[in-house]
Amino acid sequence: MAKRQGVVASIGEVLVVAALVDEGTDTEVGARRLGPDHPVVDVVAGPIVHRLSPSGVLLGSAVFAGLGLLLLSYAGGLWSFGAAAVFAIGITYFWPTMLGFVNENIPQSGALGLAIMGGIGFLGGAIAQPVLGRIYDLKVDALNDNLAAGSATLRTVIVLTVILTIAFTFLYFRQRKKKTEV
Repeated sequence: MAKRQGVVASIGEVLVVAALVDEGTDTEVGARRLGPDHPVVDVVAGPIVHRLSPSGVLLGSAVFAGLGLLLLSYAGGLWSFGAAAVFAIGITYFWPTMLGFVNENIPQSGALGLAIMGGIGFLGGAIAQPVLGRIYDLKVDALNDNLAAGSATLRTVIVLTVILTIAFTFLYFRQRKKKTEV
């Protein structure tokens, strides 16, 4: 079977990668490990990273994640699956691309740099989850509706993806400027 040359082979492959890779962390699937260095991930991510720079992939991930959250906050029924697919496309490449970016652009940081990136990611999740829970509780009290409170909370979380989009836009143009100077 010939290797596909498109940017994304199929939405089904992207959803499988998003579900199994879960932001690039290794997941046990039977007796096989599926992580960012797995051939299935490489087939889908390889053409994207080669076509765009790592900073471009990070920017695109932030945009897709934000759009996915927005769609999830309004979607209902079967449309929720489409919204979840957009969000999944956004979050799939954050973790492995960020580690790759640090590895390529700050090689002197070595394993410590990668460990710090991992620690920041876990710390961010540990801080964000209780904060989001509190936001949800406040929305439930204000709206007296669990579903509406969940949607309103998702719309609040979009602020984080907007901040990431702004940061990765600056990073993208900085990296692009660096590339043209060399």
